[in-house]
Amino acid sequence: MPRIPQYESKRNVNTGPIAPAQNLATQDAANQNKILGTIQDVAQSWSDAHDVMQYSKAKADYEVRAEEIKQRAALDENFNNTPKYLEELNKAKSESLKGIDNNTVAGKAGQEISLSNSINGIKIEFANKQKELANNQHNVQEYVTAKVNDLPYATEAEKLSIQADVEDHLKLQVIQGVLSPQMAQKILLESKMASATNHVFSNPDEAISELQKKDGYYSELPLEKKSKLISTASDYKKRLQKEATQLQKDIILKNETDIAMAIAEGKPMNIGKLALKLENGTISSDFAQIALRVVTSPEPVGAYTNNDEFSALTKKLFASENKEQVHKSIMNILRGGGDGKLSKDDLEILLLSAINQPLEKRKELSNAVKTLGKWADETEGVDRADVLRDFQTKIKEEKSISEAVSESMQENTVKAVPKVVGFPKEGKLQIDKHGNKALVFPDGHYEEVK
Repeated sequence: MPRIPQYESKRNVNTGPIAPAQNLATQDAANQNKILGTIQDVAQSWSDAHDVMQYSKAKADYEVRAEEIKQRAALDENFNNTPKYLEELNKAKSESLKGIDNNTVAGKAGQEISLSNSINGIKIEFANKQKELANNQHNVQEYVTAKVNDLPYATEAEKLSIQADVEDHLKLQVIQGVLSPQMAQKILLESKMASATNHVFSNPDEAISELQKKDGYYSELPLEKKSKLISTASDYKKRLQKEATQLQKDIILKNETDIAMAIAEGKPMNIGKLALKLENGTISSDFAQIALRVVTSPEPVGAYTNNDEFSALTKKLFASENKEQVHKSIMNILRGGGDGKLSKDDLEILLLSAINQPLEKRKELSNAVKTLGKWADETEGVDRADVLRDFQTKIKEEKSISEAVSESMQENTVKAVPKVVGFPKEGKLQIDKHGNKALVFPDGHYEEVK
């Protein structure tokens, strides 16, 4: 039987499954598992990081809000508002946890935030308790101070009652726990110090006496404080005496100025009232004698002014720099009137100048008087007293100092040299005995020529 030709390999042929195909499938599965593991690792890492971020944010949010609540609570003067701030803290805690997705993480964060919340609440409660205690202590201090401040004005029986009330009140505060014994003693000493200070300025003589007593109400005060208070009381007593003296001087000055004004205005003087003021010490005896002489002596009646006296008095009164100097000028003017050295009109002019012209203008007025006096002395035919009299009259008419000076010169030039009225309007050159040159105009004013 014929055989079909067959190929015989010289190598062994393995008819089992092809190896490479099997290995490839295994490798693919391994790679897939590795990728899945990596994805799971990444997912877990992301989840962990997300949890941490939410956890951290929740705690940070709470701490920020809690700090803001504590600050507001610290600034709030109403110590009874503790429940309000505790409620805000609880709200801040619950709202800060809302942003956490993981229940386990939320539970852990909740425990930690609750602990912080409790601590913050305790801090707020403690701070408000301290405020309340301080407020109670302040109220006690005010009560005690108010009571002891009445001591300087109290009778001996009232003083004993006040002391007993204060001591009983402080003892009660110590028993109730509002004050410690040390704080009660501190308040008592501070109130006594306040009372002693008040005493010094209400009645320095009595205060000195009380502070010097060994068993008096102020005996517990430290020695150096008592010594200082006694010194202050002595100084204050001297000040009161000086103020009383100055007040008396001011009263005398005003009364005497009023009387001088009445004399200047020609008003009748009530001799009885003058005598009463003298008796009461509200005018001086020197002034009373001078004023009486002006209204009772015959010399002032129809008197003619001594121009030298008038000029001297004018110069002195405008040179006065203070109230005392002005008053001295008034006395000298009245004395001149009483001696018949001033006419009634000139007495009025000088008194009104002395009384009505303010001190702040005295320097300018004094300079004007000096200028007018020098001009009068150097101008032929011009009388110094007339110039100064005209000047004061114009000042009395409320003209400015410069206007009064200018007009007084012009008018007195015309009086001295009547012919100037006929001078040309552009002025006429004049030379005085000293060789000074000036253009003199018809209205009496002149312009110096160099």
